[in-house]
Amino acid sequence: MSKTQAAPTPVHQGTSESSSTTASDTIVPIRNVKCKTESLLGYVDYPLSDEQTSLVYFCKLIAEDCLRWFIHANIPFFAANDDFFHRFLDVIRPSYKAPSQYVLSHNLLDSEAVHVQQEEIDRLKPRKKITLLLDGWEDHLKRSLYGSVAVEINHHPVVLALEDMTGLRGTAENLVAISQKAMDGMEIGDGKNVIAITTDNPTVMQAYH
Repeated sequence: MSKTQAAPTPVHQGTSESSSTTASDTIVPIRNVKCKTESLLGYVDYPLSDEQTSLVYFCKLIAEDCLRWFIHANIPFFAANDDFFHRFLDVIRPSYKAPSQYVLSHNLLDSEAVHVQQEEIDRLKPRKKITLLLDGWEDHLKRSLYGSVAVEINHHPVVLALEDMTGLRGTAENLVAISQKAMDGMEIGDGKNVIAITTDNPTVMQAYH
């Protein structure tokens, strides 16, 4: 990693030339809007000290943002190994080493899944009038999938789980089992805040109740 600053003066606001190599410069965001519209040619990179390069947490934040960009832009993880992607990064920050396809799809993705699940658990805890939605479909690989979603008026829906039921029938007993498993995983297994459960099969719905 390295620190970017305008030549000949640093781009960080509120800093002086004598303090431009401190560790705080590497984590303070650049607030100057003008800098975002200028050419990269007006900037130079300086190597970080050993103390700065040991900021593991800061490096982890960069990697997590990279993962979220891949996910939200619907970019396949194998693009992380693309030569032109690395050439692009070399132009703007030669010292930055981007996470590989494996790191994105395993280490970082697993960590992000745990993080998001905990956020959703915390979001569900104060809700008192949850409706549980159950639905099943067949994907392109011919797998029978059933999803469980918790909804409430004036709140964003929360996906509880997605269960592969290939080879199993969509009976009331099986739906009870997967919905209970989904609620347990999101720490609402006691069902005290669930006021209704619905699915698209009336016969199964009656048997479920």
